[in-house]
Amino acid sequence: QLATGVARALVSDIARFRLTARQGQLGPERVRQLSAQRDNPTSVDSGNAWRWALEGGLRVGQPPDCAAYRKGTESRLDEAYSAMKRHERKGSRKDLDTAMSAARDLLDHAVVGSAEQLGIMNLYAGVLMARYESEGDLADLATVIDIMRGVAERTAGDAPEWQAGALSNLGSALTARWQSALNERDITEAIAAHEAAVALFAPDRASWAMHASNLGLALRARYPLTNDMADLDRAVSLCQQV
Repeated sequence: QLATGVARALVSDIARFRLTARQGQLGPERVRQLSAQRDNPTSVDSGNAWRWALEGGLRVGQPPDCAAYRKGTESRLDEAYSAMKRHERKGSRKDLDTAMSAARDLLDHAVVGSAEQLGIMNLYAGVLMARYESEGDLADLATVIDIMRGVAERTAGDAPEWQAGALSNLGSALTARWQSALNERDITEAIAAHEAAVALFAPDRASWAMHASNLGLALRARYPLTNDMADLDRAVSLCQQV
């Protein structure tokens, strides 16, 4: 019964995620199927309580063909990273679209709860951030913020390097939204995220310097709101330490 409950919850979560991640891209029939899986996941094989209705024939506890899965994943990752690098150099919208397509595909097929999924979430957020910087759509920035919050929560206490990176990315995205929308809650949360990232490392670590620099930038961005010299003084102090 426990295994059955876990399987049902997993199928429901994956269906919910796919509905959210591909909102507006799915046909009515696919939306209906995923909505049914989300709300009432049902067995597709009465002789095997581990298998549940889900695209890809998911079997809890039984991984996909690892060699084929990894080969396909590495190919799509290479495609996404190469397209992003070329976009950074040339500013091509076509390259950005290629990277976005590859990142979405990887996210759709990532093993839920795996380290690979966290890395792909980070990649997808990076592509969205690049698109925001190119086109200024705040919806992209909001998605980046939601993704980074999720990665930071999932890595809390287990992987300080991953968590610090997620917190730093979250803080930077919130700072970007603050500079655009001037919502005080954004810059307050941004600084808290950067503070948490800095606190994960001793000052003599190279990682500390990177996160301290980001904190300094956020404090400097808040100064026009507070007009508090303490923000500027701390920003200068952090920059001197790095």
